Amino acid sequence: MDTDGSAEILTEEKRAEFAALFREFAEYFPDTPQGRNHIDAYGRDRMSGRENFKGIVQAAERGEDVTDRVLLELLPHADTEANRSKGAWIHVAPAVQSDVNVGSKASVDQTGGLAEGGRCPVALCYSL
Repeated sequence: MDTDGSAEILTEEKRAEFAALFREFAEYFPDTPQGRNHIDAYGRDRMSGRENFKGIVQAAERGEDVTDRVLLELLPHADTEANRSKGAWIHVAPAVQSDVNVGSKASVDQTGGLAEGGRCPVALCYSL
């Protein structure tokens, strides 16, 4: 238990193991071909993500439903033919390997809030 009474998330043993693995990664990975490719891609991927965000905010301000665009263009997707064909944000460090769908539509009002009953994730972007 931590001093505030909550359960410890990471034990000292796991912290030490993580630190050792991270040091090993930081020492060797950046100088590999895969590491250099990864580092080189960050600038391109960031620029693409910023453009996606800008376009989504503009669409939301016009009152468009941007639910699917948020999931498709703001979550980093794996570089697959399927993801490329549907216009997903392709990123060197993907968080999404398959299809993401919230299952409901919502609209954003002019203040960036959710319309009555909506659950659109773009509202999170307005709070960033």
